[in-house]
Amino acid sequence: MKKLSDLYNRCAQGLREFRSAARDFKNAVYETQPIKGMRAAYNNAAFKAVRTYAWPFRIWQAVKAQKYVIPVIIAHQLIQTPTVLLFPKGEDYLKDKGINGAVAQELSDRTIRVRERDLLGTLHSINDLPTVIGWLQGTEMLLEPVQAYAHPDLATRLMNQCPVTMPPKDVTARAALAALANLSDSETAQMENVPMTDEQARMAIAFHEFSHCSTVNTKVDPAAYGGDSMKALQAVPNHAESDADARGFTVAAREFKNPEIPRAFMYARALNKNVEGHDTSLYLDAILRGEKPPRELDALQATQDVFDQLDIYQRMHKTADDTADIILNIPLDGGDADLSDLSSLLAPKNHKIGEAIAMEHLVKEHPDMFNATSKRRAELFIEAVKYFWPKQYEAAHAKAPASTHVFNMAPQTLQPAPR
Repeated sequence: MKKLSDLYNRCAQGLREFRSAARDFKNAVYETQPIKGMRAAYNNAAFKAVRTYAWPFRIWQAVKAQKYVIPVIIAHQLIQTPTVLLFPKGEDYLKDKGINGAVAQELSDRTIRVRERDLLGTLHSINDLPTVIGWLQGTEMLLEPVQAYAHPDLATRLMNQCPVTMPPKDVTARAALAALANLSDSETAQMENVPMTDEQARMAIAFHEFSHCSTVNTKVDPAAYGGDSMKALQAVPNHAESDADARGFTVAAREFKNPEIPRAFMYARALNKNVEGHDTSLYLDAILRGEKPPRELDALQATQDVFDQLDIYQRMHKTADDTADIILNIPLDGGDADLSDLSSLLAPKNHKIGEAIAMEHLVKEHPDMFNATSKRRAELFIEAVKYFWPKQYEAAHAKAPASTHVFNMAPQTLQPAPR
């Protein structure tokens, strides 16, 4: 048991160092000398993590790993690449579900291979990266309650195949939207509007992943950034997610004849304050309104600006109720509360509603702080709260003060976020 524990600790430490190395690698890409930076990041950090921690063999630490990296990758591809043909094509998979098989070809110019969460699909998914770290990461991803991904790796380029790992078969629409919005359990349970079936949500996520298999999914024109190829490279992750959302969710709306699918996913994205990678709400909003989407980096900056200012604003106008995670759930109509169960008097607070009301005050009181893109991002957050919790929002809004200036703190001037 001690050896297993030591092995686990070494692998976990390797995973942490690998993530740190990945951040170094990402930062190096954006340096003025990207090739030199990438080589330094790989040799000094990532390679050290893999050599020292990832492989549970003493010989791995005793010899130069460079001699084994290429053979390991080649051996892995000799196994992983042809075995992808064991999985059904996207067209056949959709036909079996009663969906037009041409959708797979519409979303991707590569041949999609669908991996369900059965034993074969799970093992193949975990083996996408030929290292212990890869297996750990693959296992971690598959343990997520709502997780799906496309893996256009070397196999894709050699055989024009793109494996897609599907979400779990028991995923619910509520859980899918909550995962994208990064909601708490209580906020998820209180959702009043879930405008799609579980299967529609699952297939909409699948269509999103299908779109990642397209050769155009990661293409950003440097001309959009004044010919700056480094900025275009920085925009690729967010562009890939935005493109997959727009194409995947609109196709799902068409196939299931449910126009609320892209709107619901857009608002779920809008609720998420994380600016890493999946901040696609402004892009989706523009597509749905028939307008030109903002540049990817501008959208990311807008999200950061809006929620940084919201955080400052809420700190300035903090009340005792703002800090509470539990609120009293006492009937307001004069009815009697059930005192036999004290838990019935308590309800987890929905912080998103309070944030939306504060956002309204922030935009109204400081309109000069936001450019058009940032203002629209703030409006999307407010609209999203109204979309998922309409009754709770109206009730909270009716009880909220007309201005936050009534709180026990003099109003202050907020500073515009740096551009």
